Amino acid sequence: MQNLIGNEDVLRYIDTIIDKNAVANSLLFSGPEGVGKFHFAMLLGQKLISGGENFERVAQRIEAGNHPDFRVYRPEGKLGLHSIQSMRQFSEEVYLRPYEAKWKVFIIDAADRMVSFGANALLKTFEEPAEDTIIILISDHPEALLPTIRSRCRTIHFLPVPEPSISDWLVREKGLEQVNAAEIAALSRGAPARALRLLERGEDPKRKILLEILEASGTMPYGKLHHSCKEIADLLDKDKKALSEQLSEELYAGYGEQVSAVQKQVLDRELEGALTRYQLEELEGVLQDVIAWHRDLLLLSSNGSENLLFHRDKKEKLRSLLNRPSVPLEKVFSYVDEVRQGIQRSMPTAQCLEHLFLRLS
Repeated sequence: MQNLIGNEDVLRYIDTIIDKNAVANSLLFSGPEGVGKFHFAMLLGQKLISGGENFERVAQRIEAGNHPDFRVYRPEGKLGLHSIQSMRQFSEEVYLRPYEAKWKVFIIDAADRMVSFGANALLKTFEEPAEDTIIILISDHPEALLPTIRSRCRTIHFLPVPEPSISDWLVREKGLEQVNAAEIAALSRGAPARALRLLERGEDPKRKILLEILEASGTMPYGKLHHSCKEIADLLDKDKKALSEQLSEELYAGYGEQVSAVQKQVLDRELEGALTRYQLEELEGVLQDVIAWHRDLLLLSSNGSENLLFHRDKKEKLRSLLNRPSVPLEKVFSYVDEVRQGIQRSMPTAQCLEHLFLRLS
């Protein structure tokens, strides 16, 4: 599959457990956002359900969403959470016999976005899994899952994809020049999905504003800081609205004009969930850039290699800030966690960011 880049050890492991008929009933695909966990989970499901026969035809049916033995659950609604109703439905479907294949495969994407009550309701499912069912949980933040669920899953760890692999893929598959591919790969933080977003949208205006704040190193006037944080929040909303139009067309494309009220309700919930998750991922990208900035400062102050910098295009500015007081990296992580908690409590994004930069100044 051309969507699979890096994590070759995981690919080999998947082939091995299939060949040895040693696939655990409950798996947890854990690792950073955008490194391809969902694509690997899809591949595992396709291989299991095809049983080595008619793989391409089975894969096409699964990707089109019309194979009865394959189901994907995604977060829904404005909060981007797995609803209790959908998790109850999953708990019922998981014990049904396969219709066509030897296995039924269920993927719960962003599994850490389950509400506590819904997660607790799944404990029996993981304690007594159906023998002919494979459940794949996907999570960027596995620590947010209930420990009792994590302990019942075989965890497969994913790593960031090396820059050269992303760069070569952009040259080979997207036709980029080597220099441009290398620049995008350097900003992708090891995530092919982020590299694609950078390729499609060009320079990220949120990063430009963010770097202005970081380069000021606590000296930006409050009025300017307040305005800049609002600009970042507005850009996140703008990106969400643009994606809404695109996803809406894609979701409804297969239904034409024959969409029942129930189908529309389900599609709207799925759309809202996808948009919320996208906005959270984009905000997480901003927060990771903040962490990377302070990590770069620490790297340079320790005489580390410039090749290891995340913000390589800003190395001269970073060097000019080395004589200023720095914030310990553990405090940076703590302040960033406060932003995440604030967003989970539905606090305004601009207010959370403003609080972060005031703490870092």
